[in-house]
Amino acid sequence: SGTLARARRPAPESSLPARGRLRPVGDGEGGLMARLAFRESRRRYGEVLDPMRVMAHHPKLLFGSGVMEMATERANLVSPRLKHRAEMRAGMIAGCEWCLDFGSALSPEVGVTETDLRELLVFETSEHFSALDRLVLDYATAMSRSPVEVSDALVAQLQQYFDEAQLVELTNI
Repeated sequence: SGTLARARRPAPESSLPARGRLRPVGDGEGGLMARLAFRESRRRYGEVLDPMRVMAHHPKLLFGSGVMEMATERANLVSPRLKHRAEMRAGMIAGCEWCLDFGSALSPEVGVTETDLRELLVFETSEHFSALDRLVLDYATAMSRSPVEVSDALVAQLQQYFDEAQLVELTNI
């Protein structure tokens, strides 16, 4: 049948070099969803980001990821600066070099300075951060451990500053 013949056909070769284990989807491949996502990536960042090119192999997941990214970006119950610091701390704990590199490039957009980034390594003792900053960074650290190490006491402290919707937003980041 036509479906079986399509299934046996090899995937088209991309002109892009594989930088990871999966071949990135090239321009002109991946269908409508990939074209729309690539255009948005170019508009925002000047190029199509590698994770997006890989995600384009699965259009439904590319779409879902895009919706989640848009919702996260538009969530505004918690300070963007506070969320970005937490996100960068989570990237440090996870050891995600891409997260740290890309996040550092985006930092000025939300008012996160080079000093903020340097001090994240020693936030527990740094006088650069407020008590609330340190609490959120403790949460980001605990959420990023495997297994997760969020204590009831930490949540109780967070609830003094954040309502449920804000905690969901912070957790999502």
